[in-house]
Amino acid sequence: MDGVGYAMDLRFLLFITAACMLAGLIGTAAGIGLNMNILEKAEGHVAWFSLFNGPVQKFDVRWENMGSVNCLSRARIDFHEVEGNGSLGGRVYTSWSSQEPLMAGESHEWELYSALPAGSYAAVLRIYHCNEIADQEPYFFNVSGGGEPEDRLYIEVAGAHREYIDVIVSSPSGAGGVVVLPAGYPSGWIFQAGYAGDISPGGTATARLEFVPVRTDGAAISLRAVSGDGSAYGEGEFSVSLPEEEPVFGLGMLILLSVSIAVILAVVLYLSNYIIKIWRR
Repeated sequence: MDGVGYAMDLRFLLFITAACMLAGLIGTAAGIGLNMNILEKAEGHVAWFSLFNGPVQKFDVRWENMGSVNCLSRARIDFHEVEGNGSLGGRVYTSWSSQEPLMAGESHEWELYSALPAGSYAAVLRIYHCNEIADQEPYFFNVSGGGEPEDRLYIEVAGAHREYIDVIVSSPSGAGGVVVLPAGYPSGWIFQAGYAGDISPGGTATARLEFVPVRTDGAAISLRAVSGDGSAYGEGEFSVSLPEEEPVFGLGMLILLSVSIAVILAVVLYLSNYIIKIWRR
């Protein structure tokens, strides 16, 4: 009987060892996000691209996920001056959209803003979709000159977070359709514009500008607020210090830790009972 019991105990220990190894493999696979669907395709389509022209330019972009995989998607527009021979000159501004998770077959519409001075421009739309970049043909348009805007919009950064800042815009005389645009920021950042809306005389409005920073220690940024009719503007420079990111456990690490603790407790409990049985003999 002792030989049979020893063999059963050995088999049990081997089972526990195999379970530990399997738990480690499951946790590791979940942690690194293995993608076994190598035959699936990431593709999409620009279903709509339109411009509302004026002192503030608003572009509506509708993107459809036409592939068979779920993707994170983001739109970007680079604005270039158009030279006399019709060729594209240097890039004068870049407008970013938010990043959106799109299931296969889903679509999303973004609003992107610019406030370019009078001149001829080309807007080059790019869509970042999964690990692909979809380039579109340049969209040519003209911005007409208007009256000289008044410096009567005042900007204040209310708070900086890991992924956005809140910007308060005030005006003693009021303004309509106010947009806040990033005018300068560290190289490598992704920085979106924000829509504040209408401001009543003596009132305020808040715009939320989302961004993806590269560093967090006292970054210098400049912002520009413009009313929809171009009659009012305001500018400001700020130093933004972002809160440090707290370390978090990934899903794979949590699974591995939970399973490992459960297995260790089972082994300790089993060995305790086994030792007690031997001692009683």
